[in-house]
Amino acid sequence: MASKENINGRVIPNSSVINAVILFIVTQVCNEKKHGAPESATKENVDLLKQMALHLNDETRLCFLNSIVNELRYPNSHTFYFCMILLILFYESNATIKEQISTILFERLQAQRPFPWGLMINFRELIQNTKYGFMRSEFIAQNHVAIDYLFKHRLLLFIHFIQPLQQQQRHHFAAMGTVAE
Repeated sequence: MASKENINGRVIPNSSVINAVILFIVTQVCNEKKHGAPESATKENVDLLKQMALHLNDETRLCFLNSIVNELRYPNSHTFYFCMILLILFYESNATIKEQISTILFERLQAQRPFPWGLMINFRELIQNTKYGFMRSEFIAQNHVAIDYLFKHRLLLFIHFIQPLQQQQRHHFAAMGTVAE
């Protein structure tokens, strides 16, 4: 399978290859953790994914990040790991990557409900944990009218989901040992 596809005369990244690589890495990490692998093995895979995100061009990185967000589904070890990866990427990356992550999340949250559990948990962690500075980001300030509309109209029920479960979510991420504080 080729890493690039030619669609309408335009060469684009092959999302199937990217999806397979991402899923393979995370499956390996989950299997290693299940069998008691040292924490350094997990850190190596996190570093690999971070390096991939940093060194890909914008179009390929967007496909890479979409592959990660596609796996934010129901509560399980894969979803937990993908949530952790996305939070780490957001926290430790440059403004371009943060904007790409935010754009993907906002696009997904504009879709018809129900939202996948992992998507909601991840987005909630980004907007509630001041460590990430999500709401203070430059791209949020530049698009405040659209984001305000999104929260007031499309995500009104999501806001009600955020407030009552804030304390539970913090305990969940703290117990699981993620980057959330």
